[in-house]
Amino acid sequence: MVELTDKNIKNFWKKVDKKGEDECWEWMAGKNNKGYGLFRVNNKKYGSHRISWILTNGDIPEHNSYHGICVCHKCDNPGCVNPNH
Repeated sequence: MVELTDKNIKNFWKKVDKKGEDECWEWMAGKNNKGYGLFRVNNKKYGSHRISWILTNGDIPEHNSYHGICVCHKCDNPGCVNPNH
């Protein structure tokens, strides 16, 4: 479970190029070698698409994989953090 402060949330959205509701919202900060955005909380890196999910839907359900259930993009753009995608 990721504990996000108001400051974390504000910093997260500052790194997003928000566009229309149906468009990709591109992560504008650091990315991994596969193009997924990275966001640091308490010195731990998280996928920015996963943080977007958490901010919109709440905690990601537990699963026996190392990161919980998969949070996939309908748009197939790894840099997208639009929760509608």
